[in-house]
Amino acid sequence: MILRKFNQMSIARKLPLMIVGAGGLVGICVGIAAYLNAAATLKEEAFVRLEALKAGHKQNLTGYLETIEQDLRIIASSDVTREAALDFAEAWDALGERPTETLQRLYIEENPHPTGQKENLDVASDGSDYSKAHAEYHPWFRQVLRERGYYDIFIFDNEGNLVYTVFKELDFATNLVSGKWRDTDLGNAFRAVRDNPTENFQAFFDFRGYGPSFGAPASFISRPILDKDGSFIGALAFQMPIDHINGLMQEAHGLGETGETFLVGDDFLMRSDSRFSEESTILSRRIETEPVREALAGHHDVTAKVSADGVPVIAAFEPVDFAGVRWALIAQMSRDEIMAPATALAWRIFAITIAALLALSFLGWALAKGIVKPLVGIVDAVASMIKGETVQVPGSNRNDEIGILARSMDTVYQKGLEAVRLRSALDGCSTMVLVANRHCKIVYVNPALNEFFKLYEGAIKGDVGGVNIGDLTGEDIGIFHKDLAKISGTQSGHVGTSRLQISLGGRSLHLAVSPIVNEIQTFLGLVIEWSDVTTDLAIQGEIDRVIAAARQGEFDEQVDLHDAEGVNRRLADGMNQLTTVMSTATNELGTVLEAFASGDLSKRIDVDFSGRLGDLKNHANRTAEQLSTTVAQIQAVTGEVENAAAEISSGTADLSNRTEQAAANLEETAASTEQVSATVKQNAERAKSASELAETANRVATKGGEVVEQAVGAMSGIEESAQKITDIISVIDEIAFQTNLLALNASVEAARAGEAGKGFAVVAQEVRQLAQRSAKAASDIKNLIQDSNRQVGDGVQLVNQAGEALGEIVDSIGKVTGIVRQISDASQEQALGVQEINGSINSMDEMTQQNSALVEESTAAARALSDQASQLNALMGFFKLDEHIVPKPIKSASQPQPQKPAASPRPAKAERAAAPAMATASDDGWSEF
Repeated sequence: MILRKFNQMSIARKLPLMIVGAGGLVGICVGIAAYLNAAATLKEEAFVRLEALKAGHKQNLTGYLETIEQDLRIIASSDVTREAALDFAEAWDALGERPTETLQRLYIEENPHPTGQKENLDVASDGSDYSKAHAEYHPWFRQVLRERGYYDIFIFDNEGNLVYTVFKELDFATNLVSGKWRDTDLGNAFRAVRDNPTENFQAFFDFRGYGPSFGAPASFISRPILDKDGSFIGALAFQMPIDHINGLMQEAHGLGETGETFLVGDDFLMRSDSRFSEESTILSRRIETEPVREALAGHHDVTAKVSADGVPVIAAFEPVDFAGVRWALIAQMSRDEIMAPATALAWRIFAITIAALLALSFLGWALAKGIVKPLVGIVDAVASMIKGETVQVPGSNRNDEIGILARSMDTVYQKGLEAVRLRSALDGCSTMVLVANRHCKIVYVNPALNEFFKLYEGAIKGDVGGVNIGDLTGEDIGIFHKDLAKISGTQSGHVGTSRLQISLGGRSLHLAVSPIVNEIQTFLGLVIEWSDVTTDLAIQGEIDRVIAAARQGEFDEQVDLHDAEGVNRRLADGMNQLTTVMSTATNELGTVLEAFASGDLSKRIDVDFSGRLGDLKNHANRTAEQLSTTVAQIQAVTGEVENAAAEISSGTADLSNRTEQAAANLEETAASTEQVSATVKQNAERAKSASELAETANRVATKGGEVVEQAVGAMSGIEESAQKITDIISVIDEIAFQTNLLALNASVEAARAGEAGKGFAVVAQEVRQLAQRSAKAASDIKNLIQDSNRQVGDGVQLVNQAGEALGEIVDSIGKVTGIVRQISDASQEQALGVQEINGSINSMDEMTQQNSALVEESTAAARALSDQASQLNALMGFFKLDEHIVPKPIKSASQPQPQKPAASPRPAKAERAAAPAMATASDDGWSEF
């Protein structure tokens, strides 16, 4: 069979083997002997070295774990942590019924920092007690975390509420006793210290997948937080620092190219990352080898075994115990690398043997020359392929190695054509594209991206650390942004396209990072699409600035359209048009209101607006029209009031004159009655001359009758004048009442106008006060005149009685001739009657004097009313009205007024209060305001 296979070999192998075989056999025997000797020495040396490395790594690891215990003990017992636990617990209770939703919204959802950087927010803007406590304690705990390298720090209250974490993951602000994450090791860590609230108790839980961290490996260590009296107030927990432990385990000094040190748990899963894996191996790689089992059983040794990957290794193992958890510490190195010096020696011996056999090889080459010719044809085909020519690889129909090689080259050629097509497509693509290999090294930059780099080369160089922008091949993609390395780690798991916003050379760029995989879903690299969004962000910032100004009431700001294009330009132009319209509207309205404040009611908004602005314009103009009409009416009313007051003053002056005349007449009447009295007395004393006295008495009585008639006429005139004055005062009172209503309505409208109506409100208040004073003065005058009317009525009655008495006297004197004999008897009775008449007339004289004084007071009040009306007219002169505004006509005091009954009272106060506040009496000439 061997001979048959040998006969089937190609000539290229058959001839050299036959010639070189004999000489090579001697060299191989010598090499084996030397190799075995060197291998024994190297293996013994490797055992000693690995044992020392294992011991050093264990010492470093246990020392670091003891440091974590010390940190946890010190921080848990510190006053800062104790006060933080109490303050956070109290603030938690103050948040109400839904503290979880509130805190996760404030510190996770609305946190302005991106995922992975939520710890950079010191305080939310809600002003709650929790945010105040967070602002006080968070910077200190964050500093501790960063300086000591912990993944996260947690604080629980005594009920299991996770009231504080540094990184704010999904477990933040949840309850680890009854909530969603109660069955995680973090929940176990809290319950352990809650059930053992002693000063020296601590709980440690080994690495396990943790849901709030999206299933990433997590390990926790916790201690209770005790108050000064020893009572349990909460718990402090650390999430173990994976990176630091990896740093200790991945120290490769003395381990060569293949050696590594790692930890394995009792479930045979790694507790540290392998230095040879780009992906995390914690809890993802199973190492169930003999050294691991021995270490977990408590043994330590160095042995030559096979690794979990099936590679022969020399491994040193030893257990590591920490807080009740045991790990296996393994330090191993490939036996191939350890034996590399022996292998190199063997190869050197082999090389010497080969050198000795070169002569024999020349003979074999000569014999195999016939085989070389087809190979030359394949090489020529490859050269044509490189030039881009379409070729057919020769020898592909052969069954020997040359045929296999030809077919393989043809396959490579087809793959190359596909790659050329893809590259041509990317070269001609307007989108900026960058391609990196699986190690995040740049392998391709398309012309569009190169053009961008060239355009901003000067600014970009400073951001990428001076890397040559013209040739980025071989550079790490992390030079553009540190998060690209993190994204590449997730992309290696073929998650899908990730998006990132970065700033480069002063430009804002949006990156879409997608994985490149082959047919069997093996990760080959990354393709990154670049988009320059600088202009879009600038336009957005301009729009935000204009909107912010508009919120502050400033509508003069405009969006800069310098760099705006397309949709952005249309949006910015629309925003500018909006602010222009709003600025014009507010300016027009401000101009009108400013004119109102200055008393100019003639201003109007003339610019055309539509929609709500049009309604605002119409309302403002109607307000101006209404105010102008109202002020014009008030001015007209004040003029009429002034005229009426002047007429009242003139009438009272005439009444004063007539009253004085009536007083003079009464004096004459009194003198006459005195004469009558004297005559009666003389008649009694001179009964003998009765006839003569009777004639004299007849004349005197006749004259007295005339005087009494004149007195009666004068008193009637006084009564009529007093009634007219009463009617005039009633009109004045009604005018004052209507003016008061009008001023009240004006005050209401001024209040509705807000700031713009304050000046008009002051004027309306002054008008109202003047109207009230006029009404009071008119009421006083009316009361005085009514008293005068009553007194004049009494005087009229007395004068009538006197007239009747004098009539009887005249009749008696006419009969005196016939009854002169009876005069002596009746003289005494007549004397008594005349005395009574004299007393009555004296009373009338006194009343007339009082009426005269009241009329003078009425005249003074009328003059005061006239002065007040003048002042009101001057105040109304402050306003400037449109020329087309014509006040509605009102009834003047000078116009004929219907006669009102003297006893007609004013409406009762309750009746006036029940009347509508915005209307006046229609019978006085006023319309609804």
